[in-house]
Amino acid sequence: MEADISEKLFSEVRAVEEDDSEVNFKDKLWNETKKMWVIAAPMFTKFSTFGVTVISHSFVGHIGSNELAAYALVSTVLLRIGNSILLGMASGLETLCGQSYGAKQYHMLGIYLQRSWIVLTKEEIAKEAGVISLWLIPVTYSFIASYTCQMFLQAQSKNKIITYLAACTLTIHISLSWLLTMKFKFGISGAMISTILAYWLPNVGQLMFVMFGGCKETWKGFTCLAFKDLWPVIKLSLSSGTMLCLEVWYNSILVLLTGNLKNAMVQIDALPICLKINGWEMMISLGFLAAACVRVSNELGRGSAKAASFSILNSATTSFVIGFIQFLLFLFLRGRLAFLFTNNQDVAKEVEQFVQLVLSGEYFISLIQMLILRKTFSNFVPKIQDFVDVGVAVGVGWQSTIAYVNIGCYYLVGIPVGVVLGYVYKLQVKTCYRNGEGISYDLYNESICELCTEGDVDKAMGLLSLMEGLGFVSYSSLIAALGSVGRTLEADAIFQEMLCSGRRPRIKAVNESGLSRIESLSQVSGVLGCQWGDEGKGKLVDILAKHFDIVARCQGGANAGHTIYNSEGKKFALHLVPSGILNEETVCVIGNGVVVHLPGLFKEIDGLESNGVSCQGRILVSDRAHLLFDFHQEIDGLREAELAKSFIGTTKRGIGPCYSSKVIRNGIRVNDLRHMDTFPQKLDLLLSDAASRFEGFKYGPDMLKEEVERYKKFAERLEPYITDTVHFMNDAISQKKKILVEGGQATMLDIDFGTYPFVTSSSPSAGGICTGLGIAPRVVGDLVGVVKAYTTRVGSGPFPTEIMGKGGDLLRFAGQEFGTTTGRPRRCGWLDLVALKFCCQINGFASLNLTKLDVLSDLSEIQLGVTYRHPDGSTLNSFPSDLSLLEQIKVEYEVLPGWKTDISSIRKYSDLPEAAREYVERIEELVGVPIHYIGIGPGRDALIYK
Repeated sequence: MEADISEKLFSEVRAVEEDDSEVNFKDKLWNETKKMWVIAAPMFTKFSTFGVTVISHSFVGHIGSNELAAYALVSTVLLRIGNSILLGMASGLETLCGQSYGAKQYHMLGIYLQRSWIVLTKEEIAKEAGVISLWLIPVTYSFIASYTCQMFLQAQSKNKIITYLAACTLTIHISLSWLLTMKFKFGISGAMISTILAYWLPNVGQLMFVMFGGCKETWKGFTCLAFKDLWPVIKLSLSSGTMLCLEVWYNSILVLLTGNLKNAMVQIDALPICLKINGWEMMISLGFLAAACVRVSNELGRGSAKAASFSILNSATTSFVIGFIQFLLFLFLRGRLAFLFTNNQDVAKEVEQFVQLVLSGEYFISLIQMLILRKTFSNFVPKIQDFVDVGVAVGVGWQSTIAYVNIGCYYLVGIPVGVVLGYVYKLQVKTCYRNGEGISYDLYNESICELCTEGDVDKAMGLLSLMEGLGFVSYSSLIAALGSVGRTLEADAIFQEMLCSGRRPRIKAVNESGLSRIESLSQVSGVLGCQWGDEGKGKLVDILAKHFDIVARCQGGANAGHTIYNSEGKKFALHLVPSGILNEETVCVIGNGVVVHLPGLFKEIDGLESNGVSCQGRILVSDRAHLLFDFHQEIDGLREAELAKSFIGTTKRGIGPCYSSKVIRNGIRVNDLRHMDTFPQKLDLLLSDAASRFEGFKYGPDMLKEEVERYKKFAERLEPYITDTVHFMNDAISQKKKILVEGGQATMLDIDFGTYPFVTSSSPSAGGICTGLGIAPRVVGDLVGVVKAYTTRVGSGPFPTEIMGKGGDLLRFAGQEFGTTTGRPRRCGWLDLVALKFCCQINGFASLNLTKLDVLSDLSEIQLGVTYRHPDGSTLNSFPSDLSLLEQIKVEYEVLPGWKTDISSIRKYSDLPEAAREYVERIEELVGVPIHYIGIGPGRDALIYK
C-alpha cells in the first residue's frame, strides 16, 4: 500500500545513540569496514564504466592523431558536461534513498527513483550533444537510467548485480572495439557503436533486476506519487548537480582553453589522456565517496551520530591509503601509459610530463576542500572535523555548500591564474592545469629562463611580480635565470643595483644589440643562400619571422629542404611551407615563382597540424604558381638516366621538368584547379607532350582519369589556401607591413650565375624575388646572405675547395651533412671566399649569417680558400663561368688556428675564443660584408648577434 506523500522521514524512528563502550576497537573497525566495503564495492562498477571511455579513447588514438584529438574534445568536453549534470543531480537521489533506507521507509525508494527519472529527462542535453555529435545522444540518455539505478541499488547494498553487469560489459566492449576498429576498420564509427552498447547493456540489466523481483521491498511498481512534490527533489538535484558540475567542468574548460595555445594539437591529445588516467585513479575516491555518503545517511536516518562519525574516519583513511598506492603505480608507469592511447612520440612525451602533475594535483585540491569543510561541519557531528569529504556532505544533504567551495577553488583562483600564465606569459597547457591545483616552483624557474632566452624580459618581469605577489618566489630567481642562459652581465648589473638601491630594478632588453639588428631590417627584407644550398636559411628565417608580418617563398619547390626547431626542440623539415610557419602571427606566402607539388604540400600541412601548428588562414598559395605533378618526378629520373655519366645530380623532385612545362607554355597553374571543366584537356596535353619526349614514359587514358579524379579532391582541399598573392603582397607593402623573403637553394645553383648546367631551374638570387612574388625592385631592401663556416654541396658539379678522403668524412659527420630533401651525403670542403665574394656581388648583401661555426671546434687548424690560380699561374679576379677551367684551377689557402673548445653554449660574441673571433673577422675583411649573425648550434637560441 502506498504511503501518504506528506509523512515525515523520521516519524517512525526515534533517535538512537548506541552504547558501543563494550565493543573493542578492533571489532568495531572490522564491522564498519565490512559494511563500507559492501557499499563501496561498486567502485569496480565506476572503474569499469569509466573504463568504457578509456578503452574507446585508446582504440580511437591508434586510428590517427586527428581522430584522437577529435574524440578527446568530444568525450572530455561535451560528454563530461552531460555526464556531470546527470551524475550530480542523481546524487540527490543518493541522499534521499540513503536516508529513507536508514529510516526503514523502503516504499519511498521506488517513488524517489521515479521522481528522479522525471527530473533528469532533459531533452535539451541530448539536443545540445547532437549539435556536436549524433553519437552522443544515446550515450547521454543512458546516464539517466545508469546513475539513478546505481544510486537506488547502492542505497540498499544491492551491489553484486551492478558489479557483475559492469564486468561483463567491459569484457564485451574490449572485444567489440577491437573487432570494429582494428579488424573491420570502421574507425570512429566502430568505436562509438561499441561505446553506445557498453553504456546501455548494464542499464537494461539493472532495470530488469529492479522491476522483476530484485527489489521487492522498495519497488512497488509505477505510481502517480512520482509526479507529486517534485520541487524538493528538483531543488536537491539542482544543488547536487551544481556541486559536481563545478568540479568536473573545470577540466573541460582546460581542454577548451588548450585549443588556442601553441602546439594545440599535441596539447589537446595529451591533456585528455592525462585526465583519463586521473579519472581512473579517481574511481577509487568516488567509490569511497559513495560509501561515506550512504553510511552517513544511513546512520543519520537511524539517528546515530557517533556511528556516522566513525564511518567517516574509516572511509577517509582507507580511501587515502588505496589512492596513494594507485598514485605511486601510475607515477612509476608514466613513461609507458601514453602508448595505450597513441603511437605519437610527441604526445607520449607531453603525457609523461603531465602525469606527475595531474596525479599530485588531485591530492592538493582535496586538501583545500577538506580544510574549508572542516570549519563548516565541525559542530555537526563529534570528531567530524578530523576527516570530512564530499561524500559526507552529500550524506547530510549539504550539496550547496560544496558548490560554493568548488567555485572558490576552481573558478575564482584556478582558471583566472591559469589563463594569465598560459596566454599572457605563454607557459602553455601545463600552467593552465597547475594553477587550479598548485603552482610549481620548478615551472616558474623554467618559464623565467625561457622568457629571458627569447628576449621577452618585460614578460619575465611581469611574471616575477605576479609570483612574488602570491608569495612563491624571490627576485633572485630572475638573476639565476639570466645567468643560466649566459646573460651574466645583465645578472651582475641587476645584483649590484639591488645592493645599492634596495629596490627592484628594471632591465631594458636582453641582448639589445641583437634585437636592434633585427628591428632595423627594412620593410621588405630577404634571406638568401650564398653557396650550393643547405646553409641553414630556415633557422634564420624562423628566428626573424616573429618580427615580420609575412614570410614568402619566391622560387623553387620541394627541392628546398629547410630544417627548423620549435621552442620545445621539436625538429621540422620543410620543403614547400615557408619557415616562418612556427610563429603564430606570421602569414606564409607561396609565391607565383614556386612550383607546387600538392601531395607534398598537404603532407607538410598535416604534419604541422598534427604537432599543433595552425595552418588554415596562415598559408597562402599563389593562383599563378605552377603545379608539379608526380609524372614530372618520373620524367626527372628518366632525364638523369638518359644523361648517363653526364648526369646533373638532380633531387628528382620534378622541378626541372615542371619549369620546362612552364617555359614552353603548356604548364598547369593553381588557378586552373578552379576550372575542372577544362582541367582534363590541359592535363591530357601536358601528359601527351611528356610521352612524346621520353620513350620510357608510359601514358594512357586510365592514367589521365585517375589524375583528374585525384586533383578534383585536391582542388577542393586547396581552395581555402588559393590567393592572388601579387595583390596581397603589394597591398601589404602599401599598408607598411613587414615582409621577409625566404630563398630556396642558393646563388651558386642559380640558373644564370651558378655552375651551369649543375644548377637548379630557377633563380635563387636577388633577382628572383621580384619575378617570383610580383613586387617592384625598389621596395626590396636589406638582404641577408647565409653561409656556412665551411662549404658543402650535394650532387655533381665543380667544387674547388672540396676536402677529399678522411678529412671530408670527419667534417661531414661532425656537421651531420646529409640532405634534408634527398638524405644524400653532402660533399664537404673549406670555406670558398672567391665564390662567397661573387655571391655578395650579385646579391648586394647588407650582412651575412655565418652558420655552423661550432662544427669547426674540434679542428686544430682551419683553412680559408682566398684565391684562385689559373693553370698559367695568373690570379683569377672573379668566379669563372668555364667549368673546365674550374676543374683545373688551384686554390690558395690561408691557415688559421683552431680554438679546440666547445662554443655551443656561448651567446655573446665577446665570449667566443680569440681564434674563433679571428676567423670570423678575417672572413669579414676579405669579403667586405659584415657578419651580424653567427650560428653555433641547431636550436633557436643557438645564435650570437654580432
